[in-house]
Amino acid sequence: MHLESPPSKKLVVHDFTSLQSEAVGTCASLGLQLVVLSDVVAGDAGAITRHHRDFFSLYVARRGSGNHLIDGKSYSVVRGDVFVMWPGMEHWFDGGDDLWFDTIHFQAEMFDEQTQDILAKMAGFSALMLADSAPDSNFRFGGRWLHLTPVAYEQVSTWMSEIRDEWRSGTLDGMLVCRATFLRLLIFLARARAKSAPTDAAIHKAGHAATVAAAIRYMEDGFAGPLRIEQVASAVFLSPDRFTEVFSAEVGMTPRAYVRRLRVERAVSLLQTTELTLATVAEQSGFADAAHLSRVVREVTGDTPRTVRLRAQQSAGRGRLVLESRNGDTTPVA
Repeated sequence: MHLESPPSKKLVVHDFTSLQSEAVGTCASLGLQLVVLSDVVAGDAGAITRHHRDFFSLYVARRGSGNHLIDGKSYSVVRGDVFVMWPGMEHWFDGGDDLWFDTIHFQAEMFDEQTQDILAKMAGFSALMLADSAPDSNFRFGGRWLHLTPVAYEQVSTWMSEIRDEWRSGTLDGMLVCRATFLRLLIFLARARAKSAPTDAAIHKAGHAATVAAAIRYMEDGFAGPLRIEQVASAVFLSPDRFTEVFSAEVGMTPRAYVRRLRVERAVSLLQTTELTLATVAEQSGFADAAHLSRVVREVTGDTPRTVRLRAQQSAGRGRLVLESRNGDTTPVA
């Protein structure tokens, strides 16, 4: 059941055939059931309610901030947030500060039945894409479907750019690359969603979404420096104790643990992809020095920085690496 659009808003109904027919010269013209757009919230965007009749839509926030209303539910948005809409949903925007989305509209039929079946059996894919991730369900996490860490966002952004370039080529081989890269993107997001499955304590509470979103943005912009939790709490007008309580309930981990994860992910990414010295990696990741970096990386991964780097070199060309902690939890790092 979808909520009625506000009377003051114009309702625009979109069907996939129309979207496809407007994408002249792209792979959509060759029959690919996928349309790539960039959505900028500006002008009268907030005055229009859009109804998606027969297709899925994947939104990845590229920059800016604002509020995205989906079937009447409001979600604060910052860079790295991921939203999915399925057929029949309606959405609009309520304000926005340079808010920009990378958007992919698609139909499930672009994949064969075996692929669809495998995707549907992935717990994270179901939570991200299917009905049990509806805004009213307990799968709703932190006021959004998924929030990507900076390292994960960089990977997703790279794939989005590759998909856009191949889609615009309007070639048969481009169509194959576009479909394959999009499938890889969906699997990556599904796995990330499975790892962020909320507990009862992490279910969104009204009024806290904007606070946590602002705090996340503050931490992700400043984790490479000497960031203190007291600074973050002050930036969102909360005491350190209250901020820790609110953030932990929303995100499922303490602010200190979140900042530590950001730093370890950045350090591991730099170790895997560069030849920078440990001192430089530490400086660019927010650690006090090389010794501090080595101690924390070993605590989290069980490996020394040197081992992390060697494994990445040995695994070159074998696919994406995963950061594994001692308790068995895994976090995508590239």
